[in-house]
Amino acid sequence: MALENRNTLASSREAIRARLKALVERFPQAEIARRTGNAPANVHRYLQEGKIPAEFCALLVSEFQVNPAWLLTGEGGMLRADVSGATRKVSHDLLGLVESMNAVARMRLGSVTANPGRRELLDLHEALDSFERLREKLNQSSRPAFKAMLDELDTALGHGDLSRAATLLASSTQLSRLCRDEKLHERFESLAATQSYLEGRVAESLHYERLVFARRVLEGRIGHEDGLSQAINLAMGLLDSSRARDALRIIRAAAALADDTPALLARRKILRMFEAHTCAQLGNITEALAILHAEMPPAPGTSTDADLIVAHLYLMAGTCTWEQVLAGQPEHTPKYRYLLRHSCYTEDAKRMALGLREFIGQPPHKLPESEFDVRLARLLHAALDKSKGRLRDYDAMVAETEIRGGSSAMRQARLSLHRAQYARLIGDVKAMAAEALHTEEILALAPADEVVKLDWLIVRRANLQACGPRNKAAHKALQNVQQQIAAHVATGCRFLQLKTG
Repeated sequence: MALENRNTLASSREAIRARLKALVERFPQAEIARRTGNAPANVHRYLQEGKIPAEFCALLVSEFQVNPAWLLTGEGGMLRADVSGATRKVSHDLLGLVESMNAVARMRLGSVTANPGRRELLDLHEALDSFERLREKLNQSSRPAFKAMLDELDTALGHGDLSRAATLLASSTQLSRLCRDEKLHERFESLAATQSYLEGRVAESLHYERLVFARRVLEGRIGHEDGLSQAINLAMGLLDSSRARDALRIIRAAAALADDTPALLARRKILRMFEAHTCAQLGNITEALAILHAEMPPAPGTSTDADLIVAHLYLMAGTCTWEQVLAGQPEHTPKYRYLLRHSCYTEDAKRMALGLREFIGQPPHKLPESEFDVRLARLLHAALDKSKGRLRDYDAMVAETEIRGGSSAMRQARLSLHRAQYARLIGDVKAMAAEALHTEEILALAPADEVVKLDWLIVRRANLQACGPRNKAAHKALQNVQQQIAAHVATGCRFLQLKTG
């Protein structure tokens, strides 16, 4: 035990020493010596070897406004100026807490156990008592600061200020380690999930969403609409990661846990809309339509997401047209993104041109020009219009564009799918055949719990058909794709009967 404590202290000391060296890169060593009242030789020694006095660290905090959390643990920015006011209210206690913890670690517990002398036991008792008092003090003082920080984070996310939100999230993460308020932790996890999702870190977002949903499951019930909203967010994150089956299980679990009260009725209907949407992603259009007809939204326009789900289902079932969805939905980016993708999958040049003319503009009501779907549509439309182009144009576009959504395997498959599609449209038969087979290889190796998008079947069929009957590997893959299409058409997905072009 004593050896383990010594190793831990040595490791911690070296980590602090490394951060001191980083501080010296910002402030001259001579200035540090002068302002802390130390001889230059002593400061040099602290940077190289031996113990680093707590008094020296405290002077760095007071004289240079060093962030104590950074100095001791590496968390947050180097200076207090990088930390919000709420964090500064509790950071001065951190030095005391760590010193108490170090006092416990320095106790020769092995010798106490072997020879329980009165002095050693008193020292241990005082160190532990000091630690407990400081921990409770930190918990009490950090609670209002943690809440204030979360309020700021919520406001920043509401205004779309992701840069400020990222800074606030980093500070909130530090405060979360000091505060033991479960409700505040749940709110922190929910906001962290939103921040991660908006920045495209879907896996991290799912991690936080699972933590929040796990709290709901442990309670055995969902009695507030925020709980249902959280289940929807988790399900949408799973869908975005190609985990439709997991998403369906989460939705149905949330529906089973939700209280049967009038207050939750409207939100439960929207939850059922997402259940229908998820069934559609799995190809069960007949089941999705049955849920839809049983649980229509309370009124048109109550939920933009629910309205779009209804339109999407009718379009996949073949009971409405692309133009009807365009005319019947309010102006918002999810609708435009979906319709633009639809025109790319079906290679409808007229609809693609309309989308590129009407859907592109300033977010949040229009799609940004830099988005992958927009840049892909421009390439495909040019190829359909002029029947010429260069494959390196597609490769350059991919290299310059951030691809969001989907798992790693599905992102690779999507890029390969459209590369083969573009090669086919510009007449590069050799590249198209190789890339079409590469798409099938990626999908064959994808994790079993990931679900391939139904829309891709139309493009995959066109790419493989263009390889010709002599290409045996492509012909075998085509038969598999056609079997999948037939199975989904049998469950109501008449959209897949459409031909490209």
